[in-house]
Amino acid sequence: MQQKMGLWHLFLCLATGSIFVPSSPPLLAQTPKLRQTLEGHTGIVSCITLSPDGKILASAGATHDSGAKDSSIRLWDVAAGKNLGVWQGHKFNIRSVAFSTKSNLLASGGDVGVLKLWDVVTGMSTLDFHAQTSAVWSVAFSPDGKTLASATSNRTIKLWEVGSGKILATFEGNRNAGIRSVVFSPDGQTVASAGMGNTIRLLNLATLKEIAAWPDEHKYGGYCMAFSPDGKMLASGGSDAVLKGGSRPDSDIHLWDVATTKKMAVLKGHACNIYSVAFSRDCKTLASGSRDMTVKLWDVAAGKNIVTLRDHSGPVSCVAFSPDGNTLASGSHDKTIKLWELKPHR
Repeated sequence: MQQKMGLWHLFLCLATGSIFVPSSPPLLAQTPKLRQTLEGHTGIVSCITLSPDGKILASAGATHDSGAKDSSIRLWDVAAGKNLGVWQGHKFNIRSVAFSTKSNLLASGGDVGVLKLWDVVTGMSTLDFHAQTSAVWSVAFSPDGKTLASATSNRTIKLWEVGSGKILATFEGNRNAGIRSVVFSPDGQTVASAGMGNTIRLLNLATLKEIAAWPDEHKYGGYCMAFSPDGKMLASGGSDAVLKGGSRPDSDIHLWDVATTKKMAVLKGHACNIYSVAFSRDCKTLASGSRDMTVKLWDVAAGKNIVTLRDHSGPVSCVAFSPDGNTLASGSHDKTIKLWELKPHR
């Protein structure tokens, strides 16, 4: 009977386009269920972020491969799956959005150096930071909400005072190449960056000095990073090969021990560039989105892929967990955001 149930479960997974491989012990009680598809963006969904209270999802757009433009920010009610508003303020592609820790502010960064701060309640832009003319590829709030980090295509990281918009510090890096991702550690003492210069860096904010650097980890560029919520691990994803003749080269996720700065594991399974990674709140599961049009969930301890979701019809540019771990959101070049219902084993 148990074998029959297993085969039937496999049939259901294949029928829905998902592949579910239970871990031991299992992290998920069942295959993730697609709860809702959010539509409204006219271009690609370039980035998403969930508010710390888990109630609101913010998404932003960029120009689609077809030429359809989108430079809007959209807010969504996560529980109801309804659009709460559309904000216009960027004239060009938006590359990154981030909520403050109190969920009352949203930062957005985009092309031609535009970096904005928004009031979530009113939907009004409250502050324009004077960034540079190069694209702002990544933004992140410090855990206390007082500092905003931005990473640009001209290889700089800037730290801004949220209250005044003043620059607190500027870091140069990544071998004359752009920085694609910047994240704060949960304790707020470290900033990690990755970019097209192939080097992942850890910066100490107290001393404003580099404390670790991992060169040539993603051969053709690091695109994304995430600290585990307990601050013990760092995950990075990027491009580990060049597309040649229509081939689909594999790209890997690297897991690092932050305390020792040693590599813990390499997660293999994606068939192309990895654009986004995110940890679940309990640090046991990692989600990833890729140019191969899949979302994968990984058992961090075992270093194994446990779920592959294939419902998007375009590259998956962004993934994010809800704070309670019950929802996974994914955004794609197919112009949609998908909300997945998860049932973690408690």
